[in-house]
Amino acid sequence: MPKVSVIVPVYKAEKQLSICVNSILNQTLEDFELILIDDGSPDSSGEICDTYCAQDPRIRVIHQKNSGVSTARNVGLNIAAGKYVTFVDSDDCIRPMFLEHLVAEIERRQCDIMVSGYLICKKNDSLSVGTLEGTVEPQVQASKESLYSQALQEGLLNTCWGKLYKTSSIHGRTFPEDICWGEDTAFVFSCIQADTRVGFCPCHEYQYRYSDDGLDKRFDLKKPQYMLRYYQEIFLFTDRIQPGGDTWLDAVNIKISQEIMRGIFALMGQKIPVRDKIRYLKTLFSNPRVNHSFSAGTRLDSNPRILKVLSSCPRAGIWLLFVTIKNTMSSVYYLRR
Repeated sequence: MPKVSVIVPVYKAEKQLSICVNSILNQTLEDFELILIDDGSPDSSGEICDTYCAQDPRIRVIHQKNSGVSTARNVGLNIAAGKYVTFVDSDDCIRPMFLEHLVAEIERRQCDIMVSGYLICKKNDSLSVGTLEGTVEPQVQASKESLYSQALQEGLLNTCWGKLYKTSSIHGRTFPEDICWGEDTAFVFSCIQADTRVGFCPCHEYQYRYSDDGLDKRFDLKKPQYMLRYYQEIFLFTDRIQPGGDTWLDAVNIKISQEIMRGIFALMGQKIPVRDKIRYLKTLFSNPRVNHSFSAGTRLDSNPRILKVLSSCPRAGIWLLFVTIKNTMSSVYYLRR
């Protein structure tokens, strides 16, 4: 049994794939298997995977019909043989000590999941994310509220990568295949059960390569459905773990309000029929619990007064009027320039 299974979903990654794979093969901890899931990539990614597989017995390659990143990761989970599992995206890379550090930490602290910080790498600079250090003791209420609240605020629970999972602790957990936004967050929250020991370490050895044309930057009429699906996992986590206290609830509410605001502002400039905009907003405001979080979070966050007032009215018609007025004001400003 290898110590770690590294799962990499691959799709249209021919330009970055070699950098990613080489960073994994150059790990100081050599006891791992690398599972490359070629998700029906139309470019040369599949051939690149096969070339690496022929050169290193630790590499396993699965070729499948294009089914999405969640399905690809689930395929990797089903065949992973390691004591621990980690995920790396094919356009990202990891520093040489990444696996060694996380294995040492998860075993020293006897945790089920170890969460690390990461680097956001842009063309000309990079940003370190994550300062949190500590271990959640499931039976200690203050530990849960403090650490989970800060982790949520720092963005450490949004992604499946940058973490090491004990395989036995996440047995049966899968990525939701019915959504293509927020699936990382939904998976992470589903993995944390009432008795799960989660550790946080402030090392920054995972390098997330930021792209202006990533999936999360594209407008999608179905995005409200995806948002509600993964908010469901956050609420299930809250009810199951009961982090309790205003600190956790405030962090959740602000997160949800910020994402819904981005979803609303994403409508601006979209040349789509009004009926599609109404359907988009109706879906966004279709869950009473989400609406409550949206209103509470908007009032807590540093928003203009008009947004705080409007947040108490989560109705499609009101917010469509808001978007229309904002669009008109932007057009007038552009014409006057």
